[in-house]
Amino acid sequence: MNKEYWLIDLDRQQAEFYRLGDTGRYHLVPLETGGIFRSQVIAGFWLRVEWLWQLPEEIAILRAIDGHFGAILFEGLASRLTWARRTSLGSATKGR
Repeated sequence: MNKEYWLIDLDRQQAEFYRLGDTGRYHLVPLETGGIFRSQVIAGFWLRVEWLWQLPEEIAILRAIDGHFGAILFEGLASRLTWARRTSLGSATKGR
């Protein structure tokens, strides 16, 4: 079961983050001061929600400078998230 899910609407520039509670129901997670969301599922991951609306423009600019940058950026991010997940899962299974 997913412990956290995110609803991101790029057209409306709205983001909602939900977390599974002790009752087995999801509840809306309020953002921290400055519009920051911190994941409890991906260790150390946080983002300022306004970045979601700025990201495509910045990537388009970087791609215009170097067409391969976008692929490198996303490949690097994906491998970091995979590493974070493995690290998190590994620490959760230690001592079993």
